Amino acid sequence: MNGINRVLLATDASAASDNAAHVARKIASLESADLHVVLAHVLRGAAGEVDQALLNDDRNRLATLQADIGDRVTVALEYGYSAARTIVSYARSHLIDLIAIGTHGRGSFARFFVGSVAAEVLRTAHTPVIVAGPEAQPATSGFGCVLAAVDFSDASKEVLRYAATIAYRCNARLVAVHVIDNTRVPGYAQVQAAQNRDDQALAELNSFVKAADLQTEADTHIKVGAVHDQIVATGREYNAELICTGSSGQGALGYRLLGSVADRVVRTSDAPVLVHRHADAHKVLDA
Repeated sequence: MNGINRVLLATDASAASDNAAHVARKIASLESADLHVVLAHVLRGAAGEVDQALLNDDRNRLATLQADIGDRVTVALEYGYSAARTIVSYARSHLIDLIAIGTHGRGSFARFFVGSVAAEVLRTAHTPVIVAGPEAQPATSGFGCVLAAVDFSDASKEVLRYAATIAYRCNARLVAVHVIDNTRVPGYAQVQAAQNRDDQALAELNSFVKAADLQTEADTHIKVGAVHDQIVATGREYNAELICTGSSGQGALGYRLLGSVADRVVRTSDAPVLVHRHADAHKVLDA
């Protein structure tokens, strides 16, 4: 992956954004990157009216956040009719390499908040996006373990390389997992056939990892089951503090986020999830 020079924390300065802030600051520190903090103030009505009380509140929360983070940060209060579009526009105009954004928990998040800020940012951003829910427990320094979910597509090779670079930077364990979706494989319950398939998949995964020419060693694992369930379960099994997955490719990690593997991993993971967009997805969205 190219170096991360600018990290954007998209925040509403609430407690729900704390873990996203933690991850953004951690990666910015690891990469010696500039940290940008943006709070999007949503305009109301056709005339773009500003609620002065809410605006003052946003300014106070942003000032508090800036004081907490320190001097090495660019803080911006941006205005727009859509928080997500305002965030993505800022990311593009300021050449942001990575966006971090928080969620408000499993209650509202269980619907994957169709039309919500984080979902729209995931769908439209031209950079990788880290989503951190309030349940995430990020490490105090670096990441102890980074998990990369791969499906043997070119897109997931990018995911693997991105995860490997982060793992290398903080001397973390890298785990690469490929999930055999037994909900789509007829007769997979036959034990011998299952074993043969597992062995073949592990050999393919090892070849895939070797061909990626990573900066660090990767532990490789094959899991069987529903793809998103097994990715999240593997993250818990290895105490992964960051899960990396894709939103494009020819395999299980399909381009469309809503209803996809990436969507479900984001919804159910205890750890922050980095969703890496493949270049082909950008072309589709821009067409």
